[in-house]
Amino acid sequence: MQSRFCPSRNRPKLEILEGRDCPAVTATLADGVLTVVGDDGPNQVGVVELAGGVVKINADGEQFPLFAGVESIVIETFGGADRVEYGPASTAVVGDVGDRILNIDVGAGDDLVIVRDEAPITRTFTVRNSNTSIDLGTGRDFVRVDISHGSDVGVAVFSGDGGDDIGVALGPPAHLKWTPIELKRGVVTMDLGAGDNRVSVATGNVDDVEVNANTSDRGGPPLSGPGDRFALTFDNQGAGQPQTLHLAVKLRGNNRRDVFNRVTIDSRGFTDVSTDIDTGASNDWVSAKYRLMRPRPFDAPTHLAFDARLGDGDDVLNAQFAGYTDANLSLDFGAGTDRGGVILWVRDVTHDPMVGVDAQLGPGEDTLRLRTHGYDEVRARLDSGPDGDGHDEVAAAFVRPGLRRNLTTLLSADLDRFEILGVGYATADVGLQGHECLVFFLGGQP
Repeated sequence: MQSRFCPSRNRPKLEILEGRDCPAVTATLADGVLTVVGDDGPNQVGVVELAGGVVKINADGEQFPLFAGVESIVIETFGGADRVEYGPASTAVVGDVGDRILNIDVGAGDDLVIVRDEAPITRTFTVRNSNTSIDLGTGRDFVRVDISHGSDVGVAVFSGDGGDDIGVALGPPAHLKWTPIELKRGVVTMDLGAGDNRVSVATGNVDDVEVNANTSDRGGPPLSGPGDRFALTFDNQGAGQPQTLHLAVKLRGNNRRDVFNRVTIDSRGFTDVSTDIDTGASNDWVSAKYRLMRPRPFDAPTHLAFDARLGDGDDVLNAQFAGYTDANLSLDFGAGTDRGGVILWVRDVTHDPMVGVDAQLGPGEDTLRLRTHGYDEVRARLDSGPDGDGHDEVAAAFVRPGLRRNLTTLLSADLDRFEILGVGYATADVGLQGHECLVFFLGGQP
C-alpha cells in the first residue's frame, strides 16, 4: 500500500508571471479628446504634435503608441513636482495642425510647464485657433509659453497661491515685419494668488492684443517676502490695419505697507490703446511707456485711455506717451506719500490733438510733474485732496509749437503749491485754489 506521503512523480515547479504593475501615467483617446493622467508622484510628461492630428506621448520614460484624430488634449498630473512639456515636432514633419485646445492641470507641488512651437517663423505652420489653459494649483511653479503661430491664440494661467514664475510670449518678433505668419489676435488671462509672483508677457506682431492679469489672496495670506512683479512688453511694427491693445492689471491681497509691487509696461506701435491699472494698499511702482511714431498728416487719429488707481501706500508713477492725438488720463494715487511724473507728446499734425488729465492725489505729501507737448487743447483737473492733509506740489507745463488756432487750456486745482507754464496757446482759462500758485503763459493773450 502506497503511503499518501510518498512523493509524486509530477513535482510542482515555480513559474515567473508577466508584470501586473500599474503605470504611473495613463493616456486614452475618446471622441477626439486625448487624456493624459498622472499620479501624486513627480511625473514627467512630454506631448509632441505631429501632422494631421497625430500626437506622440512620452511619460515617465515610457513611450505610448501614436494617437490619431486628436482634437484636444487634457493633461492632469495631480501632486508631486511634475514636469509637463508640449510642442510640435520639427518642421520637416509638422504642417497643418488645425485647431488646438490644450488643458493642463499640474496640481500641488513645485511644477514646471513648457508650451511652445519650435517651427521657425520663416515657415508657414498652420494653427488656426489655439487655446491653452494651465492650472498650477499650489506650489512655486515655473511656466513658459512661447507661441508664434496661429491666427487666434488664447492663453489662460490660474494659480492657487503666489510664488510663481510665469512667462508668456505670443507672435513673431516685431523686427521681422514680413513673414508668412499672421497672428491676428492674442488674449492672455492670468488669475494668480498674491505674493512674490514674477510675471512677464511679451507680444510681437499681433494685430489685436488683450491682457487681463489679477492677483488675490484666495489661497490664504499672501506669501511672505516681496510683492508681485509684472513686466509687460507689446511691440508691434507690422503694417496695415490699426493695432489695438487692451490691458487690465488688478493686484489684490498684498494690502500691507511693507509690500512693494512693481508693474512695468512698454508698448510700441499700437494705434488704439486702453489701460486699466488697479493696485491695492501696498507700496506700488508703475512705469509705463507708450510709443507710436504717428500720426503723420495722412494717418488716421490715434486713441489712448490710461486709468491708474494706485490705492493707499507710498506710490510712484512714471508714464510717457508719444504719438496719440486723442489721449485721456485718469490718475488716483490714494493716501500716502506719492510721486508722479507724466509726459505726453504728439507731432504737429493736421488733426486736432486733445489731451485730458484728471489727477486725484489724495491725502499725504504728494508731488506731480505734468508736461504736454503739441496738443491743440489741454484739459487738466488736479486735486490734492482735503485741506491740511500734507504739503502737495504740482508743476505743469503745456507747450504748443506755433500758433495757428484759437487754443484753449482748462485747469482747476486745489493744491498747496502749484506752478503752471503754458506756451503757444491763444486762450487760457485757469481756475486755481491753493496757498501758493504761480502761472505763466507765453505766446497768447491772457
